[in-house]
Amino acid sequence: EDSPYLKSLEKALESAKVSMENSKSAFERRERLFLQGLIPKEAYEQSKTQYEIAKREYERAKNAYEDAIRSINTEKRVLEADLQRLLKEKEKYVIKSPIEGYVLKKYVSRGDYINHISQENKLFSIGSRDWEVWLEVDEEYAGLVKEGQRVALKLDAYPDRTFEGKVAKIIREVDRSRKLITVKVFADLPKETPFGATVDGQIEVENKKVLLIPAIAYRDGYVLVYDGIRKIRVPVEVGERFGEYIEVKSGLRPGQRVVLP
Repeated sequence: EDSPYLKSLEKALESAKVSMENSKSAFERRERLFLQGLIPKEAYEQSKTQYEIAKREYERAKNAYEDAIRSINTEKRVLEADLQRLLKEKEKYVIKSPIEGYVLKKYVSRGDYINHISQENKLFSIGSRDWEVWLEVDEEYAGLVKEGQRVALKLDAYPDRTFEGKVAKIIREVDRSRKLITVKVFADLPKETPFGATVDGQIEVENKKVLLIPAIAYRDGYVLVYDGIRKIRVPVEVGERFGEYIEVKSGLRPGQRVVLP
C-alpha cells in the first residue's frame, strides 16, 4: 500500500478534489451573480461546464484509486494463499525431532542424499532437555527401590559436588548375566553436563536407623557374641536384608562384637 504507483494515484485524487471544490465555489458565486442579472449567461454556462469537468475528473481519479486498492487487496490475498501453500509444501521437506533438546552429533552434511524409505538413516543424535540418569542397581535391593525416592548423585565431571534426583521409573526386568535392574532418575544437573557422563548414585530407600550385622554372622535364630573372654550364643530377631548385611530387631545392642564363621 506504500507503492509509488498508489501514492501517485492518491496525489492525483487529492489534486482533482481540490480542483473540483474550487470549481464548485466559483460556479456557485457566478450562479448567484447570474440570478441577480449581474453577469451574462455565457459566463454562467462556462463556469458550470468547468465545474462539471472538474467533478468528472475527480470521479475518474477516485474510481482509479479505488480500483487500484481492490486490485492490490486481491493480489495480496492470492499471494497469501500462495505463501500458505508453499509453507505446507515446505513441511514435506523438513525433518523434525520428536523431542526438544540438544544436537549431540550430526551424521550428515549439507547436500547429502538421504533414502527416506530406509530405516537405517541416522541424521542427528538428540539429547533431551530433561536430564535423565539411568542407574544399575543390584537385584537384591529391587524390593526396596520405589518411585519418588530421593537420589544423591556424584559425577566425575563435578567431583566436588553432589546433585539431587528422584526415582522416576523402575525397570523390573533383571539382567540375569549381571544380576542388575535399571532405575531411571530425573535429576537437576548443570546445563553443561556432558551427555553419557558416568554417574554414581545412592538411593535413599528409607530414612531410619537400624542395627545391622554381617548376614553371615546370623545362624538360624542366633548369633555368637564375643564378650572379651568367650563366645556366647545370643538369640536375635532379624528383619530385612540389605545386601551383605541383615537388620537386627532385638537381642543385640550397638557396640557388641559378633563372631563371623
